[in-house]
Amino acid sequence: QTDALRKTAHTLIPSAAALTLDDRDEILDLLMSHVVAPRFSSHCLTIVTDYPESQAALAKINTHGLADRFEVYCGDLELANGFYEAASYAEYALRFEREKHKRHQRGLPPIPIDKHLLGALAQSSLPDCAGVALGFDRVLMLALKASDISAALAFPIDRA
Repeated sequence: QTDALRKTAHTLIPSAAALTLDDRDEILDLLMSHVVAPRFSSHCLTIVTDYPESQAALAKINTHGLADRFEVYCGDLELANGFYEAASYAEYALRFEREKHKRHQRGLPPIPIDKHLLGALAQSSLPDCAGVALGFDRVLMLALKASDISAALAFPIDRA
């Protein structure tokens, strides 16, 4: 499956030919940002759901083996993302370890595991909950008809 995705990426994104593209999720992200999202209408919102388990972040996995998470786009601009939160200590510990292992395999520096969060989850699982993060700066971009996010930021890095 990764080989087919890699071939698709190299075919549809000529500049990707220079990339190794060994990681399935990296290829899926590349295809989403360069092939799929640019085809979304800028005249309405597009909501993407049913992400693969490997792209769950900390979302609950549903009975179909998919992540209960979503992203909201206007054109190719991601405005918001959210998910139904995984709740148990065991699930968080497993995902943290998987991410640690994946980073190690890719030669990336380790990110410390959040021991405070795991300690709290060891005492009590999270209740059923979900959340959504709205990129207000991105909504401002739409309102301003700006093509660059720096136009919507009060303190962009180049003006800091």
